[in-house]
Amino acid sequence: MDASPMTYAEHEPSPAVGGRVAGYWTFAIDAGATPLEPLGAPPDGCVALTWRLGHGQLFVTGAHTGWRSIIAQPGDRMFGIRFWPGAATTLLPLDPAPLRERVLPAEQFPELKKFEAMTRALDRAADDADAIAIADRHLAVLCANAPQPDTAVMRTTARIVESAGKSTVAELADAESLSPRQLRRRFLAAAGLPPQEFIRVWRWRCCAVGMGTEDSTDWTTLAAEYGYADQPHLVREFRHAIGLTPKNYLRLISRVDYSRLRLTRGLPRP
Repeated sequence: MDASPMTYAEHEPSPAVGGRVAGYWTFAIDAGATPLEPLGAPPDGCVALTWRLGHGQLFVTGAHTGWRSIIAQPGDRMFGIRFWPGAATTLLPLDPAPLRERVLPAEQFPELKKFEAMTRALDRAADDADAIAIADRHLAVLCANAPQPDTAVMRTTARIVESAGKSTVAELADAESLSPRQLRRRFLAAAGLPPQEFIRVWRWRCCAVGMGTEDSTDWTTLAAEYGYADQPHLVREFRHAIGLTPKNYLRLISRVDYSRLRLTRGLPRP
């Protein structure tokens, strides 16, 4: 099969920022491509920053629980930073609640002027590795000087990630000696979405990464492995997350290369 003219990939941050930065992503379209597929990034439940490299354009993205459209043209390169739930309020800082499911130009937010130097540096990045190094350097300074996030929210996020999205809100609240209502209020304020929604998104991401090919996947076994009640439940969750059935998702990543969707190896930490 010929290489796809459109490639989405995810990358690990350095340890210096990994406790608050969930990861980086890149999206590239060949100059001669005619993109016929819906361009977008899979949901991650995280506040993010996205650059259109070479154009000086920065966008802020709220926590998404569904497919996030990417406005891009042939020849474009995009670079994104995904912040763990609870971290964006201290690193940006912005109120995440009004941002949910939205993508907005950075010019609307005076708080993001501190990223102008980073934007200029990223515009000159030679490749993905260079862009990642630039982001690591700038974010290390930002993390070192940022106030402490809500530790209960960060620990809760870490437990959700460690459990592959199989935690319950009651279990998570008990671990923090909080009521489910208290945890929900604090998580919503810090992350822009309730903990149950982040659980749902993270379980989907774990499942999407764990899938094989259309011919090799045992759908009933896959559903059970990732905590879905049955195959119809699995299908409903894929439709909710990306508007596609699992089989159609596998067909999509065979044409638009989303095969480097992966889970970060690091965990959130205050």
